[in-house]
Amino acid sequence: MPIKATFRGGIDLNFFPQRQFEPIDGVDPEKQAPIIARNAVRLLMMGWTEQWTELLTSTIAHAIFVQRDHELLRELRFAFQQGFSELFGQLKGKKLTDAQQEQVNLYLSNCLTLLPYSDLTPYESIKIPQCIDGHWELVEYQVKPIELTERTGWQNYFIHDRDRVFAYGLEPIFNQKAESHLIFMGTTYPAGQGFLPQINTDSKGFSTVGESLYRMGRKRIHEWLSSQKNKIHVCGVSLGGSLSLLLAIDKGKYKLARVDALNPAGLHDAWFKRRYDYWDRLIEKPEVVVQKQGNDPVSAFGVWKDDWYIIQVIPPKDKKGPNRFCDHFLNYAGFADTIFTYIEAEQDNAKRKTRNFWLYTLGRTLVYSLFLLPYTYAVRPWMYFLIKNWMISIPVLEILVGTCLAFVGILPALSFLSIAGGLFASALIFSYFFLINTAQILLSKMMNL
Repeated sequence: MPIKATFRGGIDLNFFPQRQFEPIDGVDPEKQAPIIARNAVRLLMMGWTEQWTELLTSTIAHAIFVQRDHELLRELRFAFQQGFSELFGQLKGKKLTDAQQEQVNLYLSNCLTLLPYSDLTPYESIKIPQCIDGHWELVEYQVKPIELTERTGWQNYFIHDRDRVFAYGLEPIFNQKAESHLIFMGTTYPAGQGFLPQINTDSKGFSTVGESLYRMGRKRIHEWLSSQKNKIHVCGVSLGGSLSLLLAIDKGKYKLARVDALNPAGLHDAWFKRRYDYWDRLIEKPEVVVQKQGNDPVSAFGVWKDDWYIIQVIPPKDKKGPNRFCDHFLNYAGFADTIFTYIEAEQDNAKRKTRNFWLYTLGRTLVYSLFLLPYTYAVRPWMYFLIKNWMISIPVLEILVGTCLAFVGILPALSFLSIAGGLFASALIFSYFFLINTAQILLSKMMNL
């Protein structure tokens, strides 16, 4: 049960034995991935450090902005497993006070919310500490990806494989008493899986962050929830936290034990009743706990239900990040001196009405309408078409340029027509010989068989 008071847990929860980064200088580049992964997890779980600049490498920049590094992601999953095992070693056999137990609950939930950034896969299991009947156990889970994006009908033309967005169900393999976990991923990095649909659903005004994504995946989410035997723990960070809140107010044939949302945008203060908002009619409501860390910018928007637990998290100064952005993604709950302060939801809602209208509603609507909507449904599909059909698109583009030049008188019309005819003829001849050559190669291979 969350604590409605200001408290300190009083224990240091260490994801690794040492907080300092492992040195990478002098290490063979092919062997650096495990060290980079562990250092990245240290930064996320064990507080800000001046060593963060050691993560500014070309390898990491390429993995974040250009193309996912699957080797690095695999090592990141191993680093998370090492961290959970280390945490279990600290908790095993310990009797915790109520404040300490709640601190551990918050910290563990925050760790889980960051786990999907390692690209969870159904081909690997993961062991996570859980308190069952008053005793800590290391529970082994299998991973069940649950797709949120819709790939049927007209959506199939705009959603590619790299755009698919997943939630992750963790199902206990052996322990029949263990809770299942449902983790909603937050907005990923530019090269990450599902980046464009995530920033689209982040930016749609007049709705809660993530609401369009939740509606697309609602049926599949409920199917997985209904298949679980025990109560389910739900969690998420940022966008994932907002998706967790949307699930909390929905109803279905399942039981949620607790919903933990780290730095989420709150619900949109809709003028009309939200379609899947059954909160006031739920007979058995889950505990909903929202953490707002430091000066996090995202959780300053939206509204909370009056009976949710809203907690302001204030970390020690030497562990706090240097800006609001860092407050958004770091995990501050694991420090003995972190202060957790309960806030009345109704009072917090009253402070944010103006910014909810101008920024959360109108501001997001403008960003989506002016930039993301035309890029997603016009610019990007046209770019993909040109790239896939380059033999036709290059002559067409050249002809368009020539048309403009001829129109303004820079290129004589007769010269333009001869160039255009030559380009089309070249494209046709190239295509013809390309097809003939391909057919000959295939026939020769068949003859060899």
